[in-house]
Amino acid sequence: MVGKIERGELDAAAALFPAGKIFPDNIVGESIGKMELVVVCAKAQLPKRSCKLADVYQNGWVLNPDGCGFRAGLQRTLSDQGLALRVNLETFGTELQLGLVADGLGLGLVPRPLLERSLHREQLAVMPLKDFKPVMDLWLIYPHFLGNLQGPVDVFGKLVAASLHKIRSAA
Repeated sequence: MVGKIERGELDAAAALFPAGKIFPDNIVGESIGKMELVVVCAKAQLPKRSCKLADVYQNGWVLNPDGCGFRAGLQRTLSDQGLALRVNLETFGTELQLGLVADGLGLGLVPRPLLERSLHREQLAVMPLKDFKPVMDLWLIYPHFLGNLQGPVDVFGKLVAASLHKIRSAA
C-alpha cells in the first residue's frame, strides 16, 4: 500500500498498521483511530475457559502471507514468549480466511468489525486470551505533496474516521 502511494498509483489510503509506524520521508501518516483485533476459532474448538497464547498457539494459524502487519505483530508476541509461529495456511482475503477457520483449519486474527460482518460469524467464536489483546491503528496515508487533492484526501480521512467511530459505538 505504501509502495503504491510512493509510486503515484494511489493518492491516499486508509490502512491498518501498528501504533508508532514510521513511514518513508515522502509519505504522511496520520493515525485516525484504533481497531481491536480478535483471535477467532471454530465454535467447536473454543476452550471452556480463558487461556493464554501459549495454550493455543500449536493449533496453528490461517493468516495472510508474510508482510502482513497482523502476522508480524503476532509473530513478535509469540517470539517474545519463546514460541514459534505455526502457519497452517497462507491466503489473502479475510472472508476466505474466516471460512477456513470456521472449518477448523486453525486460528485466525481479524479486526472485530470484519468478524461481525462476516458470512461465517455464526460458525466462529472469539477466543478469550489473557495475554494477547492486539490493537492496530488506522492510518490515513498520502504523499507529502498532494496539491489540489489535499482537500479531498482530508475529507476522505474524516469520513473513514467517522465510520470507524460509528462502528465502535454500535458494538
